[in-house]
Amino acid sequence: VSVTTTIIASSTEPVATSTTEVVTTTIEISTSTTTSTISVTTTIETSTTTTSSIPAVVTSTVPEVVINEVAWAGTASNRANDEWFELYNNTDQDIDLTDWKILVSGAQMNLIINNKIITARGYYLLERKEDSVVRDIGADAVYTHTISTGFNNNGGKLELLNPDGVKVDEVDASGRWFAGDNIKYRSMERLDSTKNGSDPANWQSNLGSRPTGQNVNWAPVNGSPRQSNFGYVMLSGSQ
Repeated sequence: VSVTTTIIASSTEPVATSTTEVVTTTIEISTSTTTSTISVTTTIETSTTTTSSIPAVVTSTVPEVVINEVAWAGTASNRANDEWFELYNNTDQDIDLTDWKILVSGAQMNLIINNKIITARGYYLLERKEDSVVRDIGADAVYTHTISTGFNNNGGKLELLNPDGVKVDEVDASGRWFAGDNIKYRSMERLDSTKNGSDPANWQSNLGSRPTGQNVNWAPVNGSPRQSNFGYVMLSGSQ
């Protein structure tokens, strides 16, 4: 009598190789009349697993650093070229902005860095051409465009790239700026730094000046340079 038994050892891990081992056992059974031999063939299939290390890919939906405010119209009727904009750090760590790039409508800005670190949950002020655009707040960087003109009043696209060339944030207002104006020279302020920068609903026109932030003429800037986009009510007169 020949009996074949198959035993399969399985694993939940991926199986890369398998080995089959055949074991033959002979059993002799004595009876009163004759001796019978039963051959039992047992097939045991064992498995081995080969694993490989695959780097985990973690995708964050919240950009590390974002473009938080854009004063595309300047600071006053006679200071229309005095543009500035601001970055914000969404993380709890300081970030070195050395070798980061900013593009405006595809052209890279030229940056003169005064301060390479944007602090955790902090702001980073960039002023155009000179460090007197916002007179009472020092610029973290001074920038110029690759072309002589500044921001186009009809709109623009800003892109922020890290040193690896990865686009970290984008504000695509190519059709028109989402907020701000060149009548009161209000800046365009981001409402939520964790949400889409190209969503027009995520921006507002500046609602009023702050305790600090003055233009070259020492007049209040209608924006919130290196400050929260919310939170102040300015009172005048005796209270």
